[in-house]
Amino acid sequence: MIRYQYLPELVIEHRCKKIMEVGVWNGGTANHMISAAVSVDDRADNVYYYGFDLFDEFVVNEDTGDVKIPPPIDDVWNMVNVPGTIADLIKGDSRETVPNFVENYTDKMDMIFIDGGHGEDVIEADWNNVQPLIDKNTVVVFDDYWLPEHGWGCNKAVSELDRDVWNVEVMPKTDSIRWKNKDYSLGVVKVMIKDKL
Repeated sequence: MIRYQYLPELVIEHRCKKIMEVGVWNGGTANHMISAAVSVDDRADNVYYYGFDLFDEFVVNEDTGDVKIPPPIDDVWNMVNVPGTIADLIKGDSRETVPNFVENYTDKMDMIFIDGGHGEDVIEADWNNVQPLIDKNTVVVFDDYWLPEHGWGCNKAVSELDRDVWNVEVMPKTDSIRWKNKDYSLGVVKVMIKDKL
């Protein structure tokens, strides 16, 4: 997907080595971010990756009743186990696992990619829960920004960000999708603390 091309670019641009992803699915985007971080050649230490997802548990779409069966966690592990990386996959509902992680993690993240549950309440919870891991150097990327607005995805969370605190950039490259006989563009949003500018 075109919108995911920003992820490795941002990792390289901001020299990210501590990466958190909420919503890993098959590990494809994780692999691209991790590989980009490892490719920065002046780094003597490891890249750290923390991935949060339900792993192995099927997901029922509340709107349609469709069932999504994720790939086995062992397959995901093979995608994130890139040489030069210390990776951890944390299984469970991010509304519980992320706060538990934050309680015990003392560093700040360089990049946080929020792409877990697509309901507005889940995205808001993920955003609120990752904030203790953010400092002026952290790049946060929200996935599933709908144009026109759809009613689920990150639009509500992004619209509620205080623009006096956060620099918010809707990235221009989007993916076109058709859902319920209507055309949409689906993009990502880059967010950083404003005093970084």
